[in-house]
Amino acid sequence: MTEQQRIITENLQTRARRDWPQPRSRALTDDEKAQQKQLRRAAAFHFRAHASRIAPHADVFVRTLNDSPITKKITDGWADHSNREIVLTSSVLEPSTETTLFHELWHIISRHNLTEEQREIVYDEVQSGERWHTDYLDKSEERAARAFAGYATARAHGLKLSRARPGTAHAIFEAVYAGQLDELKQQKETEYRPIIARPALIVGLIALMVGLIALIV
Repeated sequence: MTEQQRIITENLQTRARRDWPQPRSRALTDDEKAQQKQLRRAAAFHFRAHASRIAPHADVFVRTLNDSPITKKITDGWADHSNREIVLTSSVLEPSTETTLFHELWHIISRHNLTEEQREIVYDEVQSGERWHTDYLDKSEERAARAFAGYATARAHGLKLSRARPGTAHAIFEAVYAGQLDELKQQKETEYRPIIARPALIVGLIALMVGLIALIV
């Protein structure tokens, strides 16, 4: 951290202590408890739908923190790559928790489902984004997970995006979100399959050439 960055950080922290109200602990009202119950139901439905579509081989566990008394909102998550498990910890289940889910789902997909070429396409693109000046946050995998979480959250909230160009991170995100990575791989194989490996196409070309020769003669 440079001297200028240190001064800016200290100033922000001082302003936060002086100007920003600190959360007060209090018990939940009956209305808030009912709302939390509805949120949990909605979250369970949405989380299950997204996880089963994007990474059906992964297990997702949600651990809700004690919601009484209220102190502050806490949302965290991590992925156990080897066991393909995702654990979400949250004091309040809400859309931001869903964004954390998308972030962790990317880590599972990136490790177990993407090809090396697909991973490099995404990594190359996300390197052009803003820097956070920490080794962890600026890692290509973390940058990719944040980018996918943003894309997936936008899609989940109804944003209509144009079709992605093939060979871009957008196209890979599109396939991952739709649960269509296998279809994307098949399209890639078809694009680069040698003509000699397509006998029907060869027969058709020969028949066309014979027909043209007959017309000329």
